[in-house]
Amino acid sequence: MTQRINKNTGYPMSTNAQIERARENLKYATSPSGYKTATKELHDMGIDLRSDEQKCTDYIQSKFSELITLPKFKAELAYKLGEWDTAEKDYLKIFFLDNQIADKLRITYQKEKRYRDAYFIMSLTDTSIKRLPKEIGRYNDWIYQKFTHNLEMAKKKADKNESKDKSILTGKKQIDLIKYSNEVLDEVNQWKSDYQNNN
Repeated sequence: MTQRINKNTGYPMSTNAQIERARENLKYATSPSGYKTATKELHDMGIDLRSDEQKCTDYIQSKFSELITLPKFKAELAYKLGEWDTAEKDYLKIFFLDNQIADKLRITYQKEKRYRDAYFIMSLTDTSIKRLPKEIGRYNDWIYQKFTHNLEMAKKKADKNESKDKSILTGKKQIDLIKYSNEVLDEVNQWKSDYQNNN
C-alpha cells in the first residue's frame, strides 16, 4: 500500500482508520473529568471512604492527567494527519513528563534526521521523570529499560550521523526548554502542598 502524503506539509499520513481513532481519543480528552464527577458524587452522598493519603494521591494523578492528556492526543492526531510541525509543538509542552511521549518525539526527530534533537529530548526526559512526585506512579520496569536502551541508541545515532544532522534545538532553544521543564516540574511538585493546605 502506497504511503499517503500530506500535500501541504510533505509529511506522511496515517490510514483513515488510524486518524479516526486519534480523533476519538482527542474527543475523549476534552470530555469532563471522571475524577471530578466521581469525587463530587462520593462527597454528596457522604460515602467517600478513601483515606486522606489516597485522596491526595488521586488529586495529584488527576491533575497530572489533565496536564498531559490534551496536548498528547492533539499531537498524536496532528502526527497522523502529516502535520508534524504542529505535533512537535504539542509534544514539546509535555515530553519531559512521560518517557513514552518523549520516545514518540524521538522517533519523529530521527525520521527528520534531527539526531542531536532526539538525543537531547531523551536525555532531558531521563533527568526530569526522576523529579516527578511518587504519587504519580510508575510504569512497569520493562518500559524504563526500553527507554534507557532507546536513550543509548539515540546518542549513538547522534554521534554516528553528526555530519548529516539537521537538528534545530540548539543553544537558546535548549536552554528555554530546560527552563520551561523546570517550571512545570516545580508546579507539579507543589500540588501535594497545595492540596494539603486546602483540605
